[in-house]
Amino acid sequence: MLIGVASGADTESQIATFKSHYGLDNVVLWIDVNKVYRDIVEPGGRSYPIEVVIDRKGIVRYIETDYLPGQAAAAAEAAIKE
Repeated sequence: MLIGVASGADTESQIATFKSHYGLDNVVLWIDVNKVYRDIVEPGGRSYPIEVVIDRKGIVRYIETDYLPGQAAAAAEAAIKE
């Protein structure tokens, strides 16, 4: 399962458009309306985007705070194959 976090400024309509545009039918996008996610990551100096891949055993397989196209997807595919 893939889970995405959208900022609280995003509307459900914007999220639906984004998912449709990128073909993300099996992705859960959580809208952070209460800024919970932001409060967790920003005190540590991190900001959007953050990409994290966690395998079935709960092991973090990939984490990146820059946008590196395709890297998280590759890490997710590798984790799924194992």
